[in-house]
Amino acid sequence: MSQPWWHIQFHRTDNGKCPYLEDFFLSLSGEDQKRIREKLAIVEQHGPQYDEFTDQLNADIWELRFHIRHGIVRLFYFYQPNHTIIITHAVCKKYWKTKRADIQLAMQYMSEHVLRGKQP
Repeated sequence: MSQPWWHIQFHRTDNGKCPYLEDFFLSLSGEDQKRIREKLAIVEQHGPQYDEFTDQLNADIWELRFHIRHGIVRLFYFYQPNHTIIITHAVCKKYWKTKRADIQLAMQYMSEHVLRGKQP
């Protein structure tokens, strides 16, 4: 596999918490963690708009959606012009519809990221 064109980072809140890691990823089985890492590697290679797994939720927020053993994973993210994808948080659901609250939380995290002086 060639070097990734995109770079993935994980949002940290103002108090240093990483919602993706602390609230989601570390609670999964090793098998599910491996599947997520594989999907993120695909996005790093093909970009944040890779049609097979991604969906644009509004002007700025996207989701990476796929199945794991216990449901449907939704990783919320935005991306920057410098080829950086920022994962804000993730959830595992048993239904297909994305909750408005999850989109709003991703937007809040994106705003925090911008206010700290980083590119949107």
